[in-house]
Amino acid sequence: RARCSTLDFELSSQSFFQPNIAQAERLYGLVMERAGKLDDCAVLDLYCGSGTISLQLARLAKSVCGIELAREAVEDAWSNAQRNGIENIEFIAAPAEEVLGQLQSVGRSFDLVVVDPPRAGLHKRVRIALAELHPPKIIYVSCNPYTLAEDLEYLVAGGYVVERMQPVDMFPQTPHCEVVSELTIA
Repeated sequence: RARCSTLDFELSSQSFFQPNIAQAERLYGLVMERAGKLDDCAVLDLYCGSGTISLQLARLAKSVCGIELAREAVEDAWSNAQRNGIENIEFIAAPAEEVLGQLQSVGRSFDLVVVDPPRAGLHKRVRIALAELHPPKIIYVSCNPYTLAEDLEYLVAGGYVVERMQPVDMFPQTPHCEVVSELTIA
């Protein structure tokens, strides 16, 4: 069980949660700051895990859809939404590269997309689908500067501009950090 940014989270053994709570709060605060005003916005959170970012965004947005491959993490996300009284949210347990095309085919669009992929970065089909979905803003949270650079190169070639990047030192005195990048349509 963990508490982060006034939300309570309960996690199963298969769910990921940032171990450095103080820096996790800083990281999530940066995501919220970069997201900006979300009153009438639909938000998509790819690789949402147990809902740590999704649930915080849902407190500000019209609606949030979180997508995560790990079924146990999605079960935790639903439980965490219920635990925190958040109802304007949905979670889908499936690969992001499969769900994005389905969302587009039924006419779903999003004002903001947040991605927090694993170290391998965005799946190539996710990159393509993001370019087709063409949200006005993308917030990319990365734990791997190499795959972040590759993904940003693709997104910039697709018409996005990197507005800001901010590292967050999750594990002081190690080479590991997270980077929050804000992209907008050029």
